[in-house]
Amino acid sequence: MTEEWITNYLVELRWTHFLLAGKLEVSIVHDDPDDDKIVACALEAGADYIISGDPHLLNLKHYRDIQIVTPKAFLKVLELKKEKF
Repeated sequence: MTEEWITNYLVELRWTHFLLAGKLEVSIVHDDPDDDKIVACALEAGADYIISGDPHLLNLKHYRDIQIVTPKAFLKVLELKKEKF
């Protein structure tokens, strides 16, 4: 995976983001309840991944259908997706 490919992907991702009203509430990150809003946002957005370096989120590993991974792990996911195309 080249840096150019990563940059292009991130630029494209930036253009596809949107804001949410934030009406959903979850209580899943017991060690840091402030992180619950991150999980709630991901659920509302229908996200496949939460990309974070936060250990409280990473300890969950997943929530429902959302995978919680480090940026480094997500780059591996992107590499696999790139190979499929």
